[in-house]
Amino acid sequence: MSGYTQYYVKLEQIRLIIFKDQADKIPRHQIDLRGAKIEVNQSNSREFVLTIGLENLTNTQIQDSKKNGSKADSNIKIQKFFFQSRDPRERDQWAKEINESIKRANNIIRYKNVEQDSRVTRMSKKALKSHKDSIYDAFSSTLFVDECGINHQLTAFQEIEVLFKTDIEVLLDMVKSTIDEEKANPILKKINGIKNQHKTMSSLIKNIVAEIDNTREKMFRILESYAAIEILKNPKKFNRKKQQMQLKNNFNIDDDVQPKQTFESHSSNDNRSSANQDSDNKRRAYFLFEEEKSNDRGTTLDENQFNYRPSTTNGSNFDDNEVQFGLDQEEELFQDANEDLILQDQQLLRPAKVFIQDIQEERISLPHMRNPNQKISFWQVMKDLIGKDLTKVSMPIYFNEPLSLNQRLAETLEYNYLLEKAAEEDNSLLRLAYVAAYSGTRYSSVIGRMQKPFNSLLGETYELVTMKYRYVSEQVSHHPPITAYHCQGSNYEVFTQAGTTMRFNGRYVLFAPKDRVYVRLTLKDGTKELFSFNLPATSVHNLIIGKVYVDVNGKSQILNHSTNEVCDIELKEKGWSGKNANQMIGIIKNQQGKLAYKVEGQYTGKLYITDMSQPVPTPQEVWSLNKKPENSDWMYQFSYYTLQLNYLTDALKEKLPPTDSRLRPDQRALENGETDLAIREKHRLEEAQRARRKELEKEKGKHLPAFFEENLIEETGEKIYLTNGKYWEDRSNKEWSKLVRIFD
Repeated sequence: MSGYTQYYVKLEQIRLIIFKDQADKIPRHQIDLRGAKIEVNQSNSREFVLTIGLENLTNTQIQDSKKNGSKADSNIKIQKFFFQSRDPRERDQWAKEINESIKRANNIIRYKNVEQDSRVTRMSKKALKSHKDSIYDAFSSTLFVDECGINHQLTAFQEIEVLFKTDIEVLLDMVKSTIDEEKANPILKKINGIKNQHKTMSSLIKNIVAEIDNTREKMFRILESYAAIEILKNPKKFNRKKQQMQLKNNFNIDDDVQPKQTFESHSSNDNRSSANQDSDNKRRAYFLFEEEKSNDRGTTLDENQFNYRPSTTNGSNFDDNEVQFGLDQEEELFQDANEDLILQDQQLLRPAKVFIQDIQEERISLPHMRNPNQKISFWQVMKDLIGKDLTKVSMPIYFNEPLSLNQRLAETLEYNYLLEKAAEEDNSLLRLAYVAAYSGTRYSSVIGRMQKPFNSLLGETYELVTMKYRYVSEQVSHHPPITAYHCQGSNYEVFTQAGTTMRFNGRYVLFAPKDRVYVRLTLKDGTKELFSFNLPATSVHNLIIGKVYVDVNGKSQILNHSTNEVCDIELKEKGWSGKNANQMIGIIKNQQGKLAYKVEGQYTGKLYITDMSQPVPTPQEVWSLNKKPENSDWMYQFSYYTLQLNYLTDALKEKLPPTDSRLRPDQRALENGETDLAIREKHRLEEAQRARRKELEKEKGKHLPAFFEENLIEETGEKIYLTNGKYWEDRSNKEWSKLVRIFD
């Protein structure tokens, strides 16, 4: 953007730290968030503004400003910082994080009853270290201090990693130059496999470092709670003890030297190893910086790219190399022991689930583009199928998209962050509202998706592992077709057995789900809550005449089985006018039967939650649809998320069982544009499945799923297929010998 300079920003505890660039170790600005105010610009979804007052500036800065005269002194009272991002949703996320930091900062108190004698006001150049620092140093193990043994080991690993990468590149060049192409191919493939393993190792190390650094932050917050408990026991005694500790241990007396402000970070250190610097960078963000006159604009945030400029509304024009915003070390004390912070921080003692992601580059397109204008004669196929259950019928390949039903179910996990938010809410009705919003997002991808997924073969599986969750599914029954799946996140689970009927009545094809979806949340205090909801029907219209379109309509009910609270949802039918297209509305009432929350919007656009108890109920946006690739109409209307579901690399292939959907030859051929091969392979796989079924019937046997078993859900009394936990154990051991090679 014109007139801006890019800066690098980090949100840390109760301050916002601004660096010149990623490699910069010296903060250019440090903004204390105590007393700060954050506002979003309602007229611009990408902007918000951060306003700070005089109390947010360091003593050094105030003194420097006074040297410039009374004008600078008066102008320093208010300072505004404008931010801008490319993504409105990320703006809201960052605004929320900063707002939480402001609340945390406002709980910090100054202990005014500490005796202030002349010795305290004549400290040396060393910063006054608070009692919290002393506790932190004493309590931290070698994992939580900088320049510790593990940092040296990680640095050594990085050096070896660089040498390893260099040797692989040299070996690759040697093979290409000394061995003929035909003989070199297997060797080159193996070398490339080693390169992929190297990438995975490197990514895992970075994840480990990030987790260590995250633990540092959590430890710091736990120590704040511990200090609050100590203060609460005897505040006066604590204040006297704190003063004695400071005078004895934390500074030298020098009558000729006045206090000098220094900056020190408790959760990280700028003089860290390169390995820790990498993890630190993940929590920073780039900003563009410019000083200019203020206007009525707010600010927004993007996770990686921001526009940033301080405003001079009632403030002065500071040079970015001279002004330093920061915390006075004498003022950086504990959270107020009278505030209810101890219970809030107890959740930090719960270990968070972090899954080792299958590291691979994301693709941005399919290998073959499908012409969206290709004409398909539905009537020639469908005229003989009126009234029949289409799940038992083998459909032509051009009715399919290159995904299996197992993968299509995994697609419903794209917006699982709504469940994370639900688990963090204290209000049970608001938790219910977030689960309701999540249920609506499951239909966000259906519009424009005219092709059906491949029917999964009996025993077919699919897995998806990210840093946030891991998912596994299995086709547990063929007649009737049932797919069971289980998704585990850090504070939630999603599971169901998905059975669907599909019929054609001559006017439209109707897909009617038969089973409820279950969500189990783990709340901040460790309590678990079970939710369930049914799914409305999906229909495809105008297959014979007119423009084909997909519609979802019907009623759904979200039930919290732990509190018996209910959300009634209606997905409205498009109708002939189309004004209700993709509309969703959910109603949540309190125990008195009064309307408490509304969940409404378009499940193909944005969803909002409205607190109806407010004097002026205002809808709050909680979800918006992720943007699709520009040429998604040439790729079956897939989103970026969906594009990854069938992506297969050599590194991932080595981890998968032989039953994973990514290994289906007919589906892979269709994705590659090899239609004739896809037709032949589809026929071969279906015939092989029929042969296995006949053999099983002949022996009077019964198919037993490998990774799911029928079990009772105690809260509902319903018996469904639930995970038996064996999949991830077998994956870890690469033990797939019991599985049938259904794709051979």
